[in-house]
Amino acid sequence: MGRSARPLPACALLLAALVAVSTFARAQGPASGAPAAANPVAVRIDGVVAIVGGNTPTSDTDVILRSDVELRARLTRAADGDAAIRAPLSEAALAAALDALIAEAVVAREAARLHASPPSADQIEAQRASLVRGLGTDAEVARWLASFGAEADELRATATRRAFVEAFLQANLRASATVSDAELARVHGSGEHPFTSMPLEQVAEPLRAWIAARALRQDVARWTAVLRGRTPVVVVVPFAPPPVGASEEERSDVGTGR
Repeated sequence: MGRSARPLPACALLLAALVAVSTFARAQGPASGAPAAANPVAVRIDGVVAIVGGNTPTSDTDVILRSDVELRARLTRAADGDAAIRAPLSEAALAAALDALIAEAVVAREAARLHASPPSADQIEAQRASLVRGLGTDAEVARWLASFGAEADELRATATRRAFVEAFLQANLRASATVSDAELARVHGSGEHPFTSMPLEQVAEPLRAWIAARALRQDVARWTAVLRGRTPVVVVVPFAPPPVGASEEERSDVGTGR
């Protein structure tokens, strides 16, 4: 996801001036009579999917590309293995990835407006490792990215943005991580948690962490909804939204460390 250097005409956006297609092909063919390349090169034909912060791409807006959405959707599947990563992306998975990218963009804009501290190298690396968990060594990650026409810089930019957003959210929503003993007992007694068959004394700490994580997700959702309400967002290419009861990959993951 990047900043556009200058505005583009509205008609160019509507006609997908950047060519809204996601496909892979061989690199430009050799001249007549020349031998074909031994290894095909992935080529991405990209397109604008959404604009955050304005109605047209400018130096002050964030532009989300089709390639950003697809990479995010595939990274969400990273822990599920190579076959899952390479499987066709559903409209719901693309919609969830786009929603997460928009949410991150509006939070990052707010963090920048408030002059939040940039993430540390360790925070960025933690996000990068989380994004590619299950993909193997650095060399295997590089080959995987290349197979989709992506580059290491895109992964680094994604990790940096996520680290910036998560650090800002954690600093501003710190209260979500505090779970009193009374709240712990109340939730355990309600049965609305994953530890229903176990006594409280055995599951106190994991349940406390589960409650804190749930509260953080709810606070993040409320906060990003407020920010989206006051930030111009233009979705050029909409995707079908995730259905009720969607799987984990079909839900927005902003601020959750994934």
